[in-house]
Amino acid sequence: MTDQPTPIRRVLVVCTHNRTRSVMAGGLLWKYLRDDPSFVIETAGFDEPGKPAIPEALQLLNDHGVDASAHRSKQVTPELVRSSALVLTAERQHVMRIVTDLGGNFDATFTLPEFATYAMTGGDRPTGLAYLRADIPEVEDPTGRTHGVWQSVWRDLDGWCQTVAAALRHR
Repeated sequence: MTDQPTPIRRVLVVCTHNRTRSVMAGGLLWKYLRDDPSFVIETAGFDEPGKPAIPEALQLLNDHGVDASAHRSKQVTPELVRSSALVLTAERQHVMRIVTDLGGNFDATFTLPEFATYAMTGGDRPTGLAYLRADIPEVEDPTGRTHGVWQSVWRDLDGWCQTVAAALRHR
């Protein structure tokens, strides 16, 4: 009998520019899932590729043991979306763009805090027009904001990513 290969569970984290929120969330998810080789964490955004992460994001990650200094932004594509088992975004608008413009699966595309909440509480997720009308939690963009905002966003991301990582391990 031969060992079966470990299935790859690819998680894509998306924000607008792929320089702040997705970089931090991707780094945190990697930190919490790095001991399980079946997980691959990728990040992307909607803007042009090749730009470095925002210095504040790099510093926060570095302060918590994650080196993202080599990060360069990547553009989200239909192929990248299709190859991902789960797509986590910063904003509801990102969910809608991924589903409508890139052919993403709505049932596998969530805002990060939406998925964390859903993982904790279960329950039914609104669909269609109800989703557009619902109060869907989003990740605040700290870019250009005060140190206090950065710290608040970081704490939120860290909590959500711990919850998401725990939920993914039990799936």
